Amino acid sequence: MNSMILSNSKLSFWILLSTFIVSIGAGHGVAPIVIIQFWTFTNTGSDIWILSTILFSSGQLALVLSFIRTTEMLKKLFVISGIIITMAGIGSLINIGLKDYNSAIPTFFTSVPFALLVLKQLFYK
Repeated sequence: MNSMILSNSKLSFWILLSTFIVSIGAGHGVAPIVIIQFWTFTNTGSDIWILSTILFSSGQLALVLSFIRTTEMLKKLFVISGIIITMAGIGSLINIGLKDYNSAIPTFFTSVPFALLVLKQLFYK
């Protein structure tokens, strides 16, 4: 299975971009995670989003680090860890949406492109 994990930079780039369109129900509207990440890191009053934004930012950082031309093993490690950490961030957002705001539906539907690209990454030959 490990040999199936792709080091294709184009697909990793699209996976990274798909993390930026994941949206959450915020207030009376929907906001992409990028806005929530910026707002959470600049505004210390929103404790509920801290875990999700840290997970998303860490996963995105790992995906960015996979573009650095290092060994193939490190590149695969960064891609796999970035995907797993970002999935944990999506799970955290869906959990928050189900418990507090009843807004898990936007997060679920906007994470579908990410999930499809991850599946393509895993089964690419």
